[in-house]
Formats: sequence, C-alpha cells, structure tokens
Amino acid sequence: MRKLKDNPNLKPKTLVKMIKEDYLTTISYKIAWVAKEKAMMKIRGSYSYSYQLLETYCRELMSVDPEVVTEILT
Repeated sequence: MRKLKDNPNLKPKTLVKMIKEDYLTTISYKIAWVAKEKAMMKIRGSYSYSYQLLETYCRELMSVDPEVVTEILT
C-alpha cells in the first residue's frame, strides 16, 4: 500500500510485475486492479463518506468567513 500511496498512478500491469519480482508469485491483472481499488479506498476513503462531509465543510467555511457562498449540487 505504501507504493500506491507514494505513486497512486501505478497501473495494475505494473503491480503485477512488482508482485512477481518482490514475492516470486503471479497474480492476474484483475486481482491487481481489485487490490489497487481497495488500497486506494483505504488511503483516500470512500466517495460516499467524502460526500457526507461536504455539508459540514461548507458550514466550517461559512463560520470562518460569513461572506463565503457555498452550494452543493446533487
């Protein structure tokens, strides 16, 4: 996960190669893709959780600067 955190643009194909070199085992492209998605969710959090925080974030912005205008479009 550290390698993905340092370089989130790693391709699944590259991950397959890295696993083969580091662990002397082979995984499929699909397994690498799913693993990358799960790792990125742990690193960044889920989209739904991020959207849940938007309203609180907007309120915080307005409490710091009352002239700030915020709008959440759905």
